[in-house]
Amino acid sequence: MASWQPAPPSTRGSSTPPPRPPASDPGEGIDSRYRVETPEQLGLEYDLAGLGTRGLAAAVDAIILSMSAVIFFCIGIIAASGVVSAIPGLDDGTAGAIVFALLFLLTFVYVWGYYVFFETVMRGQTPGKQWLGLRVVREGGYQICFAQAAIRNIVRLIDLLPGFYVIGAMVMLFEPRSRRLGDMVAGTLVIREPQSLTLEAIATPGASGTTSEAPPPTLPPGDQLLPNLNRITPPESS
Repeated sequence: MASWQPAPPSTRGSSTPPPRPPASDPGEGIDSRYRVETPEQLGLEYDLAGLGTRGLAAAVDAIILSMSAVIFFCIGIIAASGVVSAIPGLDDGTAGAIVFALLFLLTFVYVWGYYVFFETVMRGQTPGKQWLGLRVVREGGYQICFAQAAIRNIVRLIDLLPGFYVIGAMVMLFEPRSRRLGDMVAGTLVIREPQSLTLEAIATPGASGTTSEAPPPTLPPGDQLLPNLNRITPPESS
């Protein structure tokens, strides 16, 4: 007679959360998750983006800006020269200063408009953030609007100082939610988008990291609906 053994204790309903794997993004703060409680008393958690992934996203956006800057500067120089030539009585020094000032203004509008446009139209994403799976949201997990995108990217000028986002990186290292100055002023933060699981990924063996199980053994024809009486044993008497 088989001996009775107690079942292992169930973790269902336990208040102790399971251990969280270590952070894989260098530059993450101590707490890499952002928790939000909805009016329906439901808790939502978001993975915060650290300095590493945000730096890669910024590098991708910088490459895109650099590639498109050639065409933009050619158009800007033609437009600035046309404006200066329309003003009579300007010497060469004054005309050069006006052209330089117009190019500086157009460069700021171009770079600032790139981030504001994409973060507004793509709901918190730029091409670099989309490639890395990141998104800018407001505190509380809400979608950002034009105002938040404009504010956080104006303060980007301070985060860039003295170059290569030195101030922004230093602030992110000591900020609990890995926010730069622009995020703190605009009330935003950058999260990692959760990976969506589709029915196609579940049905396809080996897709999206799923493992396929071995198919169950098949029975010979004619035995699939008939029980094996030799394997049925009478219940043990008490």
